[in-house]
Amino acid sequence: MGTRIAILGGGISALAAAYEIKRADPANVFDITIYQMGWRLGGKCASSRSLSEGMDFRNEEHGLHVLGGWYHNTFEMMRHVYADWHRLGHSDTVTFPDAFLPLNGAVLFDRRRNILGVPTGWRKIAVRFPPPRGEPGLDVPDLTLKVMGRRLLEWVRHILRGSPGSPAPFMPQWKESSGLTDAMEDVLDRFDAAGAADWDEALVEAVTGQIDTLQSTLTLGVEETVKSAHDKGTLDALTASFVGPRGGLSAFDYACLAIIGLVMARGMLRDKLFARGLDDANDEETMAWLKRHGAPRFVIESPFVELGYHYAFSYIDGDPKRPNMAAGTALRGYLRMLFGQSGSFFYHFNGGIGDVLIKPLYDVLKARGVKFEFFCDVRAVEAGASRRIETIRIRRQAKVVQGGDQYAPLFALPDGTRVWPDRPLLSQLALSPGQERFPADFEDPDDVGPGDPEETLAYRRDFDLAILAIPGTSLKTICRSLARTSRRWRAYLGNVWSSPTLSAQVWTRSSTDDLGWANMPPITTGHVLPLSTWCDMSHHLAFETPSAFNALHFLCGPHAPGREDPRRQTERWLTDHFGDVLPGWQTRRENLTPRSLFVKLNTHPSDLYIFSPAGSVRHRMRCDESDFPNLLLCGDWIRNGTDLGWVEGAVTAARQCSRVLTYSPARIYGETDFG
Repeated sequence: MGTRIAILGGGISALAAAYEIKRADPANVFDITIYQMGWRLGGKCASSRSLSEGMDFRNEEHGLHVLGGWYHNTFEMMRHVYADWHRLGHSDTVTFPDAFLPLNGAVLFDRRRNILGVPTGWRKIAVRFPPPRGEPGLDVPDLTLKVMGRRLLEWVRHILRGSPGSPAPFMPQWKESSGLTDAMEDVLDRFDAAGAADWDEALVEAVTGQIDTLQSTLTLGVEETVKSAHDKGTLDALTASFVGPRGGLSAFDYACLAIIGLVMARGMLRDKLFARGLDDANDEETMAWLKRHGAPRFVIESPFVELGYHYAFSYIDGDPKRPNMAAGTALRGYLRMLFGQSGSFFYHFNGGIGDVLIKPLYDVLKARGVKFEFFCDVRAVEAGASRRIETIRIRRQAKVVQGGDQYAPLFALPDGTRVWPDRPLLSQLALSPGQERFPADFEDPDDVGPGDPEETLAYRRDFDLAILAIPGTSLKTICRSLARTSRRWRAYLGNVWSSPTLSAQVWTRSSTDDLGWANMPPITTGHVLPLSTWCDMSHHLAFETPSAFNALHFLCGPHAPGREDPRRQTERWLTDHFGDVLPGWQTRRENLTPRSLFVKLNTHPSDLYIFSPAGSVRHRMRCDESDFPNLLLCGDWIRNGTDLGWVEGAVTAARQCSRVLTYSPARIYGETDFG
């Protein structure tokens, strides 16, 4: 018998870990069993089709999911998954190119009605990216910090040397900046891939002094231009410099972007982050870091900074007044987002994420001999005197009629397509002896009924190694006993931060263009919480059978705890704010019925979004730092090099786990700042 691995949790990190281990295990040394609560896989990447009458088998998501063109580990893995999936010969497979749809732009909301006294009104800023080049996961840019720093300087140079819409109105002498980036590149040339080989303090001081001068000149140029317009009473004439043509970037926006680039370059040089690494800045909050390095208030409050908080759901308790994100993690995210991409900036799932991401993984893993134990609620992971994990306690939510590994989770639609249903398939289940009822919510660990059976997985009898792939917030209960003997666990469990999320799907009979969007990238962020991000997902209508609607809208965001019913709160938000996104919503107000509105409030511990406020990252553990030699850690909640709540972080961690077990030499993209 090979090494028996118990993977606890069935989210994307668990599935990716199983796949990467099997991919590097042609001799089939590892015997893997995945233990998952409830009837479906995916965790926060779970989706399902409604089996309720009149719902047309509509797809229902945990929230909005898109992949970035810089998710190189994810795309590289999924290319292999899809190749393996096709070899299985299922009738409902699709090709890899058809599974992911490019989305090469985004719209940012600037909710300030005036900026420095200039009347602008709320703005939608359309950001369109250059035509896609290459493919993510195949054409991978060098992600070293040195190279990203050089690209940052090229970006600043492009803006200052007269790109369309440059900040020239605020800085007439912008052409004089040509020597700045040359000098800054000279600094970067003195570093090797491992850090600072020759840190010339005098040179750094001289270059950062130049940056300070240019940054101050540009900032003062904006402020003095506005002051002059105030004095002359010509503020209205200045509005054109603040509001871009056809909703695009304005001269003011370019000025903000140039200042952000200069602040980032100055800060990384001043704080020696090119030598020390970006993690050195993680104890400082991002906006505080930007302010310390000279960013003016009008830049810090801009949507170009705020988008990071919305993207990473980085609000304490979902409170819009309490944004908090570790500066090093934010810098890394911004740099990779801007300079690490190949292909399109974003990619849609062409279908529910469960259908496009999770079903292929399930099919392939099943074919490779991975066993799935559904309806297993992990209650505790416990160590013995040997400092190994000795027992894993599990609550059985239901008895599978054909045995634990025989539950068939996919449901066949009338056309033969297999999907994840929105409920357990009860015909395959029975109550265990003494169990009085099934849980009302199979995905709620607190829904424990009388007589629910518990069993214990024992070290050497049932497993040799465990991989803990359950999100961090759940671990405050599950790993309580580990914290009694491990300082690392006490530190982590005391510093894990998460946010509830609210998501909504709105079906409309009016098309998105009829509702007033037209000719802009169909995804926004930066709107009013809790539904601050919107995306047109009308391509999902093709998967309903049939659809009576012409558009489908996804909304999501961090959610502040409250007593209001989530559906009522969503309806109120749509009444008050959806017209800002789609102006036609106000005039074409459509009735919201159970068929046209799906709302999901994600408050269960495993549903919460893990984020990285200042001071928290250093308490995260790496995959092999659990303090227990037969326990590996996996997920976006561990110290994996990205340290953000995204699919790429989960897959990165999974590949790291596989490397520990299989000694696989495969490259893991972007796990450090230096390659």
